[in-house]
Amino acid sequence: MEMDLAAFRQQPDSYRASSLIASFGRQNKLESAFDIYKTLVGSTQIPDIGVFRSLMNACIKCNQPRRVLNVLGEMTRFSVPLDGFCFGTMTKVCAKIGDSVTAKKLLEKMKRGELTFNLNVINCNQLIQALGRGRNIGDAIGVLHFMDQHTIQADDVSYLYAQMCRIWQH
Repeated sequence: MEMDLAAFRQQPDSYRASSLIASFGRQNKLESAFDIYKTLVGSTQIPDIGVFRSLMNACIKCNQPRRVLNVLGEMTRFSVPLDGFCFGTMTKVCAKIGDSVTAKKLLEKMKRGELTFNLNVINCNQLIQALGRGRNIGDAIGVLHFMDQHTIQADDVSYLYAQMCRIWQH
């Protein structure tokens, strides 16, 4: 890894950055992973989706899900669209930490048709959970409407979360 690190520092690129970030994530060295990212961004290179996937994965592996939210901001800054993996990671984090603000932003992306991949019931359930925890009941129900309009089959969990939203509302 030392040789890869030295080569990366001499000539930063997204491929090596992704690999090094993933390696630091496995070693529970999240700050080192973000240092690689900062080195890449500080060069003339623009990070690609692989770099952002690696960063999100490292945040999850290092048990720092809130840091994933920073990664979404960086993706926006560099105009890198969400892919299915990053979107799924974001919905999972929103549900885990109860971030209804980011969940609502993700729902808006869904409604505007900005996503180029197929959504699934798990993504939607996680959004319902996050929105409900934030007491955004109308938006949580809006996810169910979106699912209905886009033939995403709601399951028992979907309805359970929707029911919980009604309870959280009071």
